[in-house]
Amino acid sequence: MNVLHLRILSPQRDCWQFRFWTDNENTATNRDLAIEEIEDLIGQAETYYYNGTARLEIGQRLFRWLDGSERTLSRAIEGARHGDGPLVLAIHTERMLAHLPWETMADDEGFLVAKTNPAIVPTRWHGRTGPAWPAPENRPLHTLFMAAAPEGGGAPLQFEVEEGRMFRAAEVRGKRLMELTVEESGCLPDLGELVSVQPAGTFDIFHLIGHAGHEGVTPVFYLEDETGQPAPATADQLAKAFGSRRPRVVFLSGCRTAQNPGHGEEQSLAESLIAHGIRAALGWGRLVRDDHAILAAEILYRALATGESLPAALSATWRGMIDKGADGWHLLRLHFDGAVPGRSSLRPASKAASKRQASSPANTSSSPATIAHRKSLVWNNSSAAVACSSTASASSAAMASAALCCTAPEGWGKAAS
Repeated sequence: MNVLHLRILSPQRDCWQFRFWTDNENTATNRDLAIEEIEDLIGQAETYYYNGTARLEIGQRLFRWLDGSERTLSRAIEGARHGDGPLVLAIHTERMLAHLPWETMADDEGFLVAKTNPAIVPTRWHGRTGPAWPAPENRPLHTLFMAAAPEGGGAPLQFEVEEGRMFRAAEVRGKRLMELTVEESGCLPDLGELVSVQPAGTFDIFHLIGHAGHEGVTPVFYLEDETGQPAPATADQLAKAFGSRRPRVVFLSGCRTAQNPGHGEEQSLAESLIAHGIRAALGWGRLVRDDHAILAAEILYRALATGESLPAALSATWRGMIDKGADGWHLLRLHFDGAVPGRSSLRPASKAASKRQASSPANTSSSPATIAHRKSLVWNNSSAAVACSSTASASSAAMASAALCCTAPEGWGKAAS
């Protein structure tokens, strides 16, 4: 894997300092960047990108700003054409620059993420080096899945569809390449209880679906309490639920989980998770359509389960979404700290063990999974809906048959069409 580190430091007088290197920061090359241009870029992004227009133009301006007359990015791309794996752009910025849509960077040929030789992966690096990503193991990918939909949370989401499609995508020629554990309560204490009885290192990735928002300036994910009412969970609370058994990756499948409110001055939930010890976190930078989020999960987990690194899987996800016309691709953002994330598992030679203990729409293809705190579900094929008879929450397992528009209360998010 090729990595180009890009560190943009706070302005000194009338310039930002741009540092870039490959392996050793002591060999970094420095360049000054005009403060007027970046301030204009921030204003353009706020005015046009976040209002849904001028995506390509802003991406080209970002690219030219970093490329400069020295052609820093262009030369890195040319040098990686026949390298091993994707070219990862590990971008470390100060607070206000985190708001910029780095994923949309584009040259004269188009968006960088659409390239295949090399595949290019803009990421949001938190600035520290090491430790190395753990070596991959020759076993199926281990995924922990949880969905939450508190009472009053707006339009229901397609939890079961997302669960089923991401699992079935990890089947190749009859071989199950992912083991899925489902915590169905949507409750933080139950999640912590489930994780506490597992050996350290059991879960490679935690996939959380639902609504997110901010309580004041604090980013939260709206989980459920024992009665199905909203229970906002901070990054600190999510991290503490795992204790010393934290997964390497968390995928926050909810709108705005990787958005920096307040014109970039406030932390996103994905950023906050990194600050609380999670190595890598995926999230969405704005409202995302439910069908686009499901497509992203499907492509991502197929790539991860077949032994791709997280950057390579993210690259495949962006390109797959572009190919399918899912124009929310650029909202999917990766935050990480330390070494660039690698592979969690190798593609195993045998089938994953079948562990599913209950029936649901997600396992109509006999997908093996461990089910914890499974709510009682009734599947209605004609209406494509799930009714929940548990008193815990009548909405937790509800789903709609089409891409849904989010009508969640103010500050919540997920699935805008």
